[in-house]
Amino acid sequence: MEDPDYKFDGQGGQYWSYGINSEPFCGKTVLSKPYGLLRLSGNWDQPGLEISSEAKFFCFAHKGTAFYNGIDIYVQYQTTHWQTWRSWVNVPVEGLGESKDEWTYQCIDMEEAFLNNKASWITHWYREGSPVQLLHLNMAHDTNTRKDGFLDELSFGSKENTIERIAPAFASSTGRMEEVIVNSTSADSVEIEFNPYTCQTEEETFSLMGVVGGTIDEMTTAATGADLMQEQIAFLKSNDKATFSVGGGKVIVERLSKESPKMEGTFSLTLEGKTVTAEPYIEWYNLQDIFENEFGLMGVEMGDHHWDTCYKFSRSWTYAYIGGDQPEIELDYSNVINYGEADSVRGDAWTSRDGGVKIIQPGGDFFRQPAEGSDPQVTVWVNGFLCLCAGGADCSFSYDSSLTPTILGVTDTLVDGSIELTITGTGFTTDASDFTIDVGGRNCEATVATSSSVTCTLENGPAGDFDITLWVQSRGQASGSVTFTLSLTVDSFSPSSGSVGGGTTLTILGTGFPNTMDEWESNEVAVGGSSCTITETSYTEVKCVTPKESTSRRRKRALADLTVTVNGQTVSASGQYNYDASSTPTITTLDPVTATPMGGDTLTIIGTTFGYESPFNTV
Repeated sequence: MEDPDYKFDGQGGQYWSYGINSEPFCGKTVLSKPYGLLRLSGNWDQPGLEISSEAKFFCFAHKGTAFYNGIDIYVQYQTTHWQTWRSWVNVPVEGLGESKDEWTYQCIDMEEAFLNNKASWITHWYREGSPVQLLHLNMAHDTNTRKDGFLDELSFGSKENTIERIAPAFASSTGRMEEVIVNSTSADSVEIEFNPYTCQTEEETFSLMGVVGGTIDEMTTAATGADLMQEQIAFLKSNDKATFSVGGGKVIVERLSKESPKMEGTFSLTLEGKTVTAEPYIEWYNLQDIFENEFGLMGVEMGDHHWDTCYKFSRSWTYAYIGGDQPEIELDYSNVINYGEADSVRGDAWTSRDGGVKIIQPGGDFFRQPAEGSDPQVTVWVNGFLCLCAGGADCSFSYDSSLTPTILGVTDTLVDGSIELTITGTGFTTDASDFTIDVGGRNCEATVATSSSVTCTLENGPAGDFDITLWVQSRGQASGSVTFTLSLTVDSFSPSSGSVGGGTTLTILGTGFPNTMDEWESNEVAVGGSSCTITETSYTEVKCVTPKESTSRRRKRALADLTVTVNGQTVSASGQYNYDASSTPTITTLDPVTATPMGGDTLTIIGTTFGYESPFNTV
């Protein structure tokens, strides 16, 4: 289907001949974003299409990302009880809505699509082999104007179509022709009128037509071949008349009138002292970006109007979703250069009405104005209605600094393996359940409270410096700034010696260790300055595998410091780790020392200290 004057019954959408990315699959026009493609009543005067015969195949070309969810068909069929039912069926379409720029032409077997995609309850009642008629066909699309959705070459038929598209030799959205009109004015003269959909710059406007193989009498040149052709093209571009000598005759080509080039220059928008310029063909969404990002007007509604040509369009804006009385934008288009009809470029900004804020069904608070300098009022709402302070009740609320708790300091102690903090301050209550205490994101559960101190048990965690935040629920958040430092300690480690080649698993006991392997990523255990590989960890115990002793200091027995670094704190163990050569496995004999390339021979290794177990043991 190519003729825009012909449409299927109930077809929607618009045919475009001009527009960005809208070059048709075939012909001059393309159908843009139709939701409904077919709508039949199914009655005697408008019967449905038989999908087993006349409408077995629905063929169409599609392009754009606006389409989604395949196609929806509304069909009429018979049940096993010989009743006539009608139902919607969704049909997936492979590739529909996936390509922004490339056309795809395909045919869908409607009978097969119905049988394969109908709902299970339709399958239960459908009388197999009964006729199925197509009544409606819809194609869902995104209404976002930044997403294109084009259709072309729509058809229903009993056979599958095959169309091979040959792309135009010159595909350009800046030079698309609406029509070429040829009129014979005499026996030896003809007028040719070119009407483009598109607007060109001065350099892109149409030149005089040439005559292949002819020479131009008005030109004097010694050029030949390609050079001559380029000179002729330049001459035809810059002149309005050319006389060609060809085949012993003369052909005169004369321009009767020249197309006007597209507009040039810029226009400007000014709001509250800020000015932004833009070119006259700016897209609506780029104009909206100016309003939102340059002027900060979030909620402007843009209007994009065009009449299928480059020279009939408008851009408009409305403060549709911005409350209050807004200042006017100043529009200046005096720098737009128009080569077309006089006064055909117009622009203005005006106030249709002063903005405001509309309040639907104002509540009681709208009419209640607190006196200047009065205390804040406590308000209670129930289902949108404001409660009344009745019976002389005082609903005012005041802030009293004398009732505000404060924190002054903190001390810690280790009790049964847990850290207890004693926080001192003022304005506390004696109810331990009245406290909520946060220490750098860790909970500290209050156990004992007085008017000037509270004791809490700190949740386990790695060492570091942590800010304390305290709430007395009946009085509010305490003021003051106190930082608690959880110290890192190393109480002991074992074993105290191991192989100079490393691989010994150390168990380190202490406090303030990270509880997860991820938390060790920026922290470290080191032996002799080299990292000890962490294998297990908890707040009080960590296991790691020693590195090999540095070759620069390797000898029979050597001592190395063990250090732990967590969140910027570094501590050393009280004792040192001993790299002991007597604990180091050695190899004295290999038998055999040669073997076949195919392998499979038994190798016997003799040495010392092979009984040491390590997860890193390998041969």
